[in-house]
Amino acid sequence: MSLRAALLRTGFHTPVIVLVVGLLQLSPGHLPHRPALSSLELQITSTTSSRPIDLAATTGTTTGFCQSVADPAYYYPGSTWDSALSGAPTLRYMVMNPASGPGTAPDPSYVSAVASARKAGVEVLGYAPTTWGHRSSADVQADIDKYGQWYGVTSIFLDEAATGADQLPYYSALADYVHGRSGMTALNFGTVPVEGYLGFTDLAVTFEGSYADYRTAAFPSWTRNYPPTRFWHLVYETPRTAMSSALKKARQASVANVFVTDDRGANPWDTLPTYWSRELLDIRSNNGAGC
Repeated sequence: MSLRAALLRTGFHTPVIVLVVGLLQLSPGHLPHRPALSSLELQITSTTSSRPIDLAATTGTTTGFCQSVADPAYYYPGSTWDSALSGAPTLRYMVMNPASGPGTAPDPSYVSAVASARKAGVEVLGYAPTTWGHRSSADVQADIDKYGQWYGVTSIFLDEAATGADQLPYYSALADYVHGRSGMTALNFGTVPVEGYLGFTDLAVTFEGSYADYRTAAFPSWTRNYPPTRFWHLVYETPRTAMSSALKKARQASVANVFVTDDRGANPWDTLPTYWSRELLDIRSNNGAGC
C-alpha cells in the first residue's frame, strides 16, 4: 500500500479527502522467485557512484542481530510523537510527512518534533513520493532540498518505489542525490524488488501489509546476503495476541527494522499500536544484552 495514498495530509489542520490508490504491489503470499540479475541490474550495481551508508547490525546475544522499531509516524507532532520517542533507543527511525511531502512552507511543530527526535537519538527521514518512478526527479529533488533547508533532515523515505529493473537508473540517481547531502535513502517497495536496488539504497521496505498476509509471506534467499539492518517490514492489523509472532517472523527473515501495529483502515500508520509498551519490551527482551 502506498503510504501517500493512505494519507494526503497528516497535519489535520484542514479537511482532507483520502484517495485510496489501488494496491500496486504483489500479494506477499505470491512473491516471484528471484531471477538472475539482468544486464541492466549488473551495470547499475557495479558502476553506480551511490554507496549505502554502513548500517551493519550490532550483534545481539540471543538472535544474532539487534532489532529496532522504525515508525512510519503518519501523525502530526504532539502527544503521539512524544510517546513514540519514549521508545528510544529501541525506536531508531521515524518518518516525517507534513503534507505528502515537505509542504509549501516550514512547519514550526515539525521543527520542534525533529529537534526532540534528535535529542532522543532517533533518525528522522523526510517523506517524498516517487509515483513508482513516474514523478519528475527534479520534483523529488526539490522535496529533498526543502527537508534539508527547513528541518535539517537529510535522510529521505522515498515512497511508492518501483520494483523492476527498468527504474534502477531513476532511483540510483535519487540515492546519489541523498547521499551527496550526507543522508541515507529508504525505498518503500512494499514487496521484494529486484536485487539491483540493494546496490544503492540503505533501507529497503520489502513488506508492507496486513498480518494476515504477513503470515504467509515468503522472502527470497538473496536477501540474507545483506545485513538485517538494510531491511524494514511494516505490518498492520496485527492483533495483540499475534504481535510477538509478527516480530519473530521478522527476525527469522533477518529483518532488523520493523513496525507492527493493530491499527487498520486507509492509514494504519496514524497512531501507535495499543500495545506499544509491550512491543518495545518484546523487542528488548529478544535482543539480549548485546544490544
